[in-house]
Amino acid sequence: MTKKRVLIILLLFSLGGVGNYMCAQGLTLSSCIDSALINNNKLQKAKLDVDIYNYSKKEALSAGLPQISATGNLKYNIDNMTMVLPGEIMGKPGETLVVQSGTKYNSDANLSVSQLLYSGSYFVGVKAAKVACELSEQLVQKTEEDVIYNVSVTYYNLLQLNQQMKALQSNLTMINKLLEISKLQYDNDIIKKVELDRITVTKTNLETNVDNLSAAIVQLNNVLKYHMGISTKEPFQINFNDTIDIPDNLLALDFNLNHSNRSDIQILNTQQKILALKLKGAKTAYQPSLSAYGQFSYQAMRNEFNFFDGSKDWYKMSFVGLKLNVPIFTGFNTRSKVQKAKIALRQSEINLNDVNNWVDVEFLNAKNKLANSLKSVKAQDKNRKLAMDVYSQTQLAYQEGTTSLISLLDAETALRQAKTGYNNEVLNFKIAELDLLKAKGDLKSLLNNK
Repeated sequence: MTKKRVLIILLLFSLGGVGNYMCAQGLTLSSCIDSALINNNKLQKAKLDVDIYNYSKKEALSAGLPQISATGNLKYNIDNMTMVLPGEIMGKPGETLVVQSGTKYNSDANLSVSQLLYSGSYFVGVKAAKVACELSEQLVQKTEEDVIYNVSVTYYNLLQLNQQMKALQSNLTMINKLLEISKLQYDNDIIKKVELDRITVTKTNLETNVDNLSAAIVQLNNVLKYHMGISTKEPFQINFNDTIDIPDNLLALDFNLNHSNRSDIQILNTQQKILALKLKGAKTAYQPSLSAYGQFSYQAMRNEFNFFDGSKDWYKMSFVGLKLNVPIFTGFNTRSKVQKAKIALRQSEINLNDVNNWVDVEFLNAKNKLANSLKSVKAQDKNRKLAMDVYSQTQLAYQEGTTSLISLLDAETALRQAKTGYNNEVLNFKIAELDLLKAKGDLKSLLNNK
């Protein structure tokens, strides 16, 4: 998507004029995709997940930075602690001395510092957090491809319904003209009432089909709005003059498959990396960890609340140390975690192999479907043209009185079915084309063809 296109769409939304623009101009497929890549709710959520994973990575990194905290305490002793001492210490053998210790007020201020020096799980966790960020970006790409596919399929369905509507309206126009002529013929006793009624029934059926198709277009229009991330209340219309090009052959298409282009394969590969790191992290539980720590404190003891008196003493205390944690026996907890991680990794390898095989199936089926669909389009195009010729000749013969009304109505039905068959095959071809791009992991090429 070009920056200019994005800026135009954003400006239209900010000015509240996008609805009028969409209604007046009619959006092409490329414009619909542009809007969806900006406004689709699922895509926006996926992009927010990227931000969450980036903060998770920073959270993992923070455990390796110095951890500093400060605390302060103030304690008032309602009753000081009582101690019972032997009299011998005061030169009074055989007596018991009862002594109260401490002061009424105690206060201290502490500054604690710790620094992780070595932890295998920390380094593995940081790597896993970075890989998780890659995974979130790949999930965004997968969501973008899903959005492009859904918008394209819905758009082509709308175009097909519009072509179907044109065909029905054209047939309805022909039936209306035939009905006018038939009424004159009936008034002049040329045809019977049953023949006039048959035309009326056909007209009513066509009008019902037009109404049903109009409702279907409105419903599909709302589905397209949903995929584009715009309100169903927005006035909206696609460009029904947009044409669906059908090639003469498939020689210009690229039928090369590269599994690494598939976003689902990329996601599975990344998930496999995460599981491998999870296994490595489980094994680090066997390793020792080392950290340094220190504390710096000031203490004051008073019988009166005069801690802000500068002439009174505060007593300093400080220490530094190293802490080494060596795991010896965890009741086989670590062993169980390692085995679970190995099994999960093996499952991911099987799943990746399975998906690669399914990608081959999808690709071959998409190729065959596209080739068969092109043949069907050509066959239905010939059939449509032939049905138009048959109807024209039958209509002329009916006007000349050389054929029956039933033959004319049969020709009209055949023409309507032929047009419907052609439109359906054109839609099937475009969806087959999308399925091939999806199987190749090349849906984003639609963005380059705008």
